[in-house]
Amino acid sequence: MAREAYTEAKIEQLLKDYIVQTFLYEESKADLTNISPLIESGIINSLGIVTLICFIEEQFGISIASEEITLENFKTINAIKSLVLAKIDASTQQLMIQESRERKLLSLISVKPNGRKRPFFDVHGFGGHSLALTLANYLHSERPIYGLHAVGLDGRQAPHTCIEEMVSHYVQEIQTVQPEGPYLLGGLCIGGNIAFEIAQQLRKQGQQTLLVVMADSPNPFWTEEAKVEIARLLSNYKLSRREELITNGFSLQQIENIFRVQDANYQLITNHAPQIYSGRVVYFSVSEKISLEDELTTQRLRCRFDPKRPTGWNSLVADGIEVYEVPGHHQNFFKEPHIRVLAEKLNACLEAIS
Repeated sequence: MAREAYTEAKIEQLLKDYIVQTFLYEESKADLTNISPLIESGIINSLGIVTLICFIEEQFGISIASEEITLENFKTINAIKSLVLAKIDASTQQLMIQESRERKLLSLISVKPNGRKRPFFDVHGFGGHSLALTLANYLHSERPIYGLHAVGLDGRQAPHTCIEEMVSHYVQEIQTVQPEGPYLLGGLCIGGNIAFEIAQQLRKQGQQTLLVVMADSPNPFWTEEAKVEIARLLSNYKLSRREELITNGFSLQQIENIFRVQDANYQLITNHAPQIYSGRVVYFSVSEKISLEDELTTQRLRCRFDPKRPTGWNSLVADGIEVYEVPGHHQNFFKEPHIRVLAEKLNACLEAIS
């Protein structure tokens, strides 16, 4: 898109209108200024950033690179406007489209690449999106943080259905920014399962992982009965999830991509058979349980997320895992206000190491 097609004032107004209509439709427009902290104040979360990026790319004919999805670039209206202006001025549309095709093969997102401390790599959950952008608000200012999004969210590639292939891909991407260990890894829900396997593969390379963080991650070794039950629950969950995504501005195609990734992740995790691990694992366990259609289903689901069960994660870590309780249940502990407690405890664990 030609630079002259969008003045600075026009870009600013389009951004404001979109953010108000999408994220502040129940609040006063007067509350939003050019310097309002969009992420820190909770106006936009990690999922909202994905929606906003889709709008920016479609509206202005530009492509946002993974390394540009940082806290600083999306902190305020002014910051986003500066990014859009820079992208429009950077290159011709043809070159940017070509670069986009190459970049979207990648999963690694450089949320906060700078800092003197050891980086933390956050792996996506079932839906395929990392929480790295939200966590960046609460971790030490000198802590670099990277996210790993699932392949397939853009619809260009088929999602991974084999955890070994997924982990091999993620290790390659992690090592583009940190070639040597020790590493700090973690993830929400199945992101913890995947981080556990990444640590195993790094160990086979002779690399050390200082910490694996699992945030309410499901136990491995699923029975056929459990697979059927969870598949049914996930199918029901899609109905409410679809409405949430539509409300957040996702297109029907984007929603189908997310569900395709979710289905692939279900297949991948339910077939995962991890081996004994000899490193340090911290598990954040939620304090509340989700109430389902009957008490028996509720109890069975909660057992699936109990790391101290006989075949749970504790039995797979040589020295046992460290368990810390965080507020909320599985569907809200990663949202405000609970995310603050989770992030603060995560930060304390990271700071105790390096």
